Amino acid sequence: MYIQRKLDISSVVAKKSCFLFGPRQCGKSALIDKTMQGAHVFDLLSGDTFRRLSANPEYIEQVCRDDAPIIIDEIQKLPFLLDEVHRLIEKKGKRFLLTGSSARKLRRSGTNLLGGRARIRNIHPFSAAELGDAFDLERALNIGLLPGIWFSDDAEIDTFSRDSEITYWRTRTGLEVDFVVNGEVAIEAKAAHTIVTGVLKGLRAIADEGAFRHRIVVCNEPVERMVDGITIMPWRSFVSRLWAGELV
Repeated sequence: MYIQRKLDISSVVAKKSCFLFGPRQCGKSALIDKTMQGAHVFDLLSGDTFRRLSANPEYIEQVCRDDAPIIIDEIQKLPFLLDEVHRLIEKKGKRFLLTGSSARKLRRSGTNLLGGRARIRNIHPFSAAELGDAFDLERALNIGLLPGIWFSDDAEIDTFSRDSEITYWRTRTGLEVDFVVNGEVAIEAKAAHTIVTGVLKGLRAIADEGAFRHRIVVCNEPVERMVDGITIMPWRSFVSRLWAGELV
């Protein structure tokens, strides 16, 4: 079953080359298969493709002689290919979609992400907006929203990896915060319909670690409110604002 994603990657690539980053099992391959038909595809997870392009980066130009976009999947496995991609964009006007799990892995290799010659887009696990009526909060909290897990018959026991900048925070005295996103948004998730003062101890304490854009308790309260600089936010409002890019 395919769920229509909010990201229209084909329209992006029609105008300019693009990096598409996202964790494994987040739906990059399905999105490409459904929306980028007719493109040339080089999958670096294929041993034959990996060896061929390792030995001869010019193979891309030799094969791709029309104006169809060119997809290189898992570009972080051969970052030096970006020199050839750069040349083909500049000299031949080629358009590329370059996928990978993380921009950080490319930057660690000294790559400059083509110096502005390609846009950067990120694909995330499903959002409530994408799933619509199929969205189930309890299931989402239990197994997450990665497509590869969401549609699994054995989602509870499937294993998978996540590549994200989400951590947690805990002191030696036991104060903790469930999620810290990009070092600037602190989030506590609670099932309670009424948030009492004691729940806020961790979010109060973490403020001493630095400036946070948001400190949020996501919960089942019906109305958003503010207590000591901490936002107590209904989960539906949180999901909506997170997807709209207002929080992170």
